[in-house]
Amino acid sequence: MVFPDLPCLENWSNEKQLIESFINNAKENDLFIISAGTQVDVDHIYKGAYLFSPDGSYQFYRKVHLDERENKKFKPGEEMIVWETSIGRIAIMLGYEGLLPEVARSLTLMGADIIAWPVNFSINHQKSFARTRASENRIFVMVANTFGLDSGGNSLITNPLGLLPAAAFQGREQAVGTQMEILLVRCKDVVPGSNVIKDRFPRAYNLLWENSV
Repeated sequence: MVFPDLPCLENWSNEKQLIESFINNAKENDLFIISAGTQVDVDHIYKGAYLFSPDGSYQFYRKVHLDERENKKFKPGEEMIVWETSIGRIAIMLGYEGLLPEVARSLTLMGADIIAWPVNFSINHQKSFARTRASENRIFVMVANTFGLDSGGNSLITNPLGLLPAAAFQGREQAVGTQMEILLVRCKDVVPGSNVIKDRFPRAYNLLWENSV
Protein backbone atom coordinates (compact mmCIF):
# COMPACT_ATOMS: atom_id res chain seq x y z
CA MET A 1 0.00 0.00 0.00
CA VAL A 2 1.40 3.36 -1.05
CA PHE A 3 0.27 6.69 0.39
CA PRO A 4 0.78 10.01 -1.47
CA ASP A 5 3.54 12.50 -0.82
CA LEU A 6 2.61 15.16 1.70
CA PRO A 7 2.31 18.86 0.84
CA CYS A 8 3.34 19.63 4.42
CA LEU A 9 4.86 17.38 7.05
CA GLU A 10 3.87 19.10 10.27
CA ASN A 11 1.93 15.99 11.34
CA TRP A 12 5.21 14.11 11.49
CA SER A 13 6.24 16.24 14.47
CA ASN A 14 4.62 13.37 16.39
CA GLU A 15 6.86 10.91 14.58
CA LYS A 16 6.99 8.10 17.15
CA GLN A 17 3.22 7.72 17.45
CA LEU A 18 2.74 7.75 13.68
CA ILE A 19 5.45 5.13 13.19
CA GLU A 20 3.84 2.92 15.83
CA SER A 21 0.44 3.29 14.13
CA PHE A 22 1.85 2.28 10.73
CA ILE A 23 3.73 -0.66 12.26
CA ASN A 24 0.52 -1.96 13.85
CA ASN A 25 -1.46 -1.55 10.63
CA ALA A 26 1.18 -3.35 8.58
CA LYS A 27 1.25 -6.26 11.03
CA GLU A 28 -2.51 -6.54 11.54
CA ASN A 29 -3.30 -6.41 7.81
CA ASP A 30 -0.24 -8.32 6.54
CA LEU A 31 0.75 -5.38 4.33
CA PHE A 32 3.80 -3.55 3.12
CA ILE A 33 2.99 0.15 3.63
CA ILE A 34 4.88 3.10 2.17
CA SER A 35 4.28 6.57 3.56
CA ALA A 36 6.09 9.87 3.13
CA GLY A 37 7.50 11.26 6.34
CA THR A 38 10.48 12.83 8.06
CA GLN A 39 13.39 11.54 10.08
CA VAL A 40 15.40 13.48 12.65
CA ASP A 41 19.07 12.58 12.95
CA VAL A 42 21.05 14.68 15.46
CA ASP A 43 20.99 18.20 13.96
CA HIS A 44 19.42 17.31 10.61
CA ILE A 45 15.90 16.63 9.39
CA TYR A 46 15.42 14.43 6.35
CA LYS A 47 12.37 14.23 4.13
CA GLY A 48 11.69 10.82 2.69
CA ALA A 49 9.44 7.79 2.93
CA TYR A 50 9.03 4.84 5.27
CA LEU A 51 8.60 1.23 4.23
CA PHE A 52 6.69 -0.69 6.92
CA SER A 53 6.73 -4.50 6.69
CA PRO A 54 4.24 -7.12 7.98
CA ASP A 55 6.86 -8.45 10.41
CA GLY A 56 6.89 -5.13 12.29
CA SER A 57 10.17 -3.83 10.89
CA TYR A 58 10.53 -0.58 8.97
CA GLN A 59 13.07 1.27 6.83
CA PHE A 60 13.45 4.90 5.77
CA TYR A 61 14.52 6.32 2.41
CA ARG A 62 16.07 9.79 2.68
CA LYS A 63 15.06 11.75 -0.40
CA VAL A 64 18.14 12.53 -2.46
CA HIS A 65 16.72 15.12 -4.87
CA LEU A 66 15.08 17.98 -2.97
CA ASP A 67 13.25 20.79 -4.71
CA GLU A 68 13.94 24.46 -3.96
CA ARG A 69 11.39 24.68 -1.16
CA GLU A 70 12.48 21.42 0.46
CA ASN A 71 16.15 22.44 0.40
CA LYS A 72 15.32 25.23 2.86
CA LYS A 73 14.00 22.76 5.46
CA PHE A 74 15.64 19.41 4.92
CA LYS A 75 19.02 17.82 4.37
CA PRO A 76 19.23 15.65 1.23
CA GLY A 77 19.93 11.95 1.44
CA GLU A 78 23.02 10.50 -0.18
CA GLU A 79 21.98 7.16 -1.65
CA MET A 80 19.22 5.33 -3.46
CA ILE A 81 17.98 2.15 -1.76
CA VAL A 82 16.39 -1.11 -2.88
CA TRP A 83 14.92 -3.44 -0.23
CA GLU A 84 14.58 -7.19 -0.62
CA THR A 85 11.11 -8.29 0.55
CA SER A 86 8.90 -11.37 0.37
CA ILE A 87 6.97 -9.87 -2.55
CA GLY A 88 9.94 -8.62 -4.55
CA ARG A 89 12.60 -5.92 -4.47
CA ILE A 90 11.01 -2.58 -3.57
CA ALA A 91 12.41 0.93 -4.08
CA ILE A 92 11.05 4.43 -3.57
CA MET A 93 11.34 7.64 -5.54
CA LEU A 94 9.57 10.66 -4.11
CA GLY A 95 7.90 13.64 -5.77
CA TYR A 96 9.77 15.11 -8.67
CA GLU A 97 12.47 12.42 -8.45
CA GLY A 98 10.24 10.45 -10.81
CA LEU A 99 10.72 13.11 -13.47
CA LEU A 100 14.46 12.39 -13.55
CA PRO A 101 15.22 9.32 -15.70
CA GLU A 102 18.47 8.60 -13.84
CA VAL A 103 16.60 7.80 -10.63
CA ALA A 104 14.43 4.97 -11.95
CA ARG A 105 17.28 3.62 -14.09
CA SER A 106 19.65 3.56 -11.10
CA LEU A 107 17.07 1.71 -9.01
CA THR A 108 16.55 -0.75 -11.86
CA LEU A 109 20.29 -1.41 -12.09
CA MET A 110 20.23 -2.01 -8.33
CA GLY A 111 17.66 -4.75 -8.90
CA ALA A 112 14.31 -3.07 -8.17
CA ASP A 113 11.17 -4.95 -9.24
CA ILE A 114 8.70 -2.37 -7.96
CA ILE A 115 9.18 1.37 -7.59
CA ALA A 116 6.73 3.14 -5.30
CA TRP A 117 6.28 6.78 -6.31
CA PRO A 118 4.39 8.97 -3.80
CA VAL A 119 3.62 12.37 -5.32
CA ASN A 120 1.70 15.58 -4.65
CA PHE A 121 1.10 16.88 -8.16
CA SER A 122 -1.46 19.51 -9.08
CA ILE A 123 -0.82 18.83 -12.77
CA ASN A 124 -1.09 15.21 -13.83
CA HIS A 125 2.53 14.58 -14.78
CA GLN A 126 2.48 11.14 -13.25
CA LYS A 127 0.66 9.13 -15.92
CA SER A 128 3.01 9.76 -18.84
CA PHE A 129 6.16 9.71 -16.70
CA ALA A 130 5.17 6.53 -14.85
CA ARG A 131 4.45 4.69 -18.09
CA THR A 132 7.77 5.85 -19.52
CA ARG A 133 9.78 4.87 -16.42
CA ALA A 134 8.07 1.47 -16.29
CA SER A 135 8.49 0.61 -19.96
CA GLU A 136 12.04 1.90 -20.40
CA ASN A 137 13.20 -0.08 -17.35
CA ARG A 138 10.75 -2.99 -17.53
CA ILE A 139 9.54 -2.59 -13.94
CA PHE A 140 6.31 -1.94 -12.04
CA VAL A 141 5.66 1.66 -10.94
CA MET A 142 3.03 2.44 -8.30
CA VAL A 143 1.97 6.09 -8.15
CA ALA A 144 -0.05 7.56 -5.28
CA ASN A 145 -1.12 11.18 -5.71
CA THR A 146 -2.98 13.42 -3.29
CA PHE A 147 -6.53 14.44 -4.17
CA GLY A 148 -8.19 17.77 -3.42
CA LEU A 149 -8.37 21.42 -4.43
CA ASP A 150 -4.65 21.73 -5.10
CA SER A 151 -3.87 18.27 -6.42
CA GLY A 152 -5.14 16.14 -9.24
CA GLY A 153 -5.51 12.62 -7.90
CA ASN A 154 -5.19 10.02 -10.67
CA SER A 155 -3.20 7.44 -8.72
CA LEU A 156 -2.18 4.49 -10.88
CA ILE A 157 -0.12 1.35 -11.33
CA THR A 158 1.78 0.68 -14.53
CA ASN A 159 3.33 -2.64 -15.50
CA PRO A 160 6.67 -3.36 -17.22
CA LEU A 161 5.02 -2.97 -20.62
CA GLY A 162 3.86 0.56 -19.80
CA LEU A 163 0.22 -0.52 -19.59
CA LEU A 164 -2.14 0.57 -16.79
CA PRO A 165 -3.78 -2.42 -15.08
CA ALA A 166 -5.12 -0.06 -12.40
CA ALA A 167 -5.88 3.67 -12.42
CA ALA A 168 -8.11 5.95 -10.38
CA PHE A 169 -10.99 7.72 -12.09
CA GLN A 170 -10.55 11.40 -12.87
CA GLY A 171 -11.84 13.69 -10.12
CA ARG A 172 -12.49 10.96 -7.58
CA GLU A 173 -10.82 10.00 -4.32
CA GLN A 174 -10.04 6.34 -4.80
CA ALA A 175 -7.64 3.52 -3.94
CA VAL A 176 -6.48 1.24 -6.76
CA GLY A 177 -4.79 -2.14 -6.81
CA THR A 178 -3.77 -4.99 -9.06
CA GLN A 179 -1.98 -8.32 -8.99
CA MET A 180 1.68 -8.05 -10.00
CA GLU A 181 3.52 -10.84 -11.76
CA ILE A 182 7.10 -10.19 -10.70
CA LEU A 183 8.47 -12.60 -13.33
CA LEU A 184 7.55 -9.97 -15.94
CA VAL A 185 10.26 -7.75 -14.48
CA ARG A 186 12.92 -10.37 -15.04
CA CYS A 187 12.51 -10.08 -18.81
CA LYS A 188 14.17 -6.87 -19.97
CA ASP A 189 13.62 -7.45 -23.69
CA VAL A 190 11.62 -4.80 -25.55
CA VAL A 191 11.51 -7.17 -28.51
CA PRO A 192 13.43 -10.46 -28.85
CA GLY A 193 17.13 -9.67 -29.00
CA SER A 194 16.78 -6.12 -27.63
CA ASN A 195 17.48 -5.84 -23.89
CA VAL A 196 17.13 -2.47 -22.13
CA ILE A 197 19.84 -3.35 -19.60
CA LYS A 198 22.33 -5.64 -21.33
CA ASP A 199 22.41 -3.60 -24.55
CA ARG A 200 23.62 -0.43 -22.83
CA PHE A 201 27.10 0.91 -23.62
CA PRO A 202 28.02 2.98 -20.53
CA ARG A 203 31.31 4.31 -21.93
CA ALA A 204 29.32 6.21 -24.54
CA TYR A 205 27.44 8.08 -21.81
CA ASN A 206 30.38 9.80 -20.08
CA LEU A 207 28.67 13.13 -20.66
CA LEU A 208 26.05 12.17 -18.06
CA TRP A 209 28.51 12.60 -15.20
CA GLU A 210 31.34 14.65 -16.71
CA ASN A 211 29.10 17.73 -16.72
CA SER A 212 27.62 17.10 -13.27
CA VAL A 213 27.90 19.75 -10.59
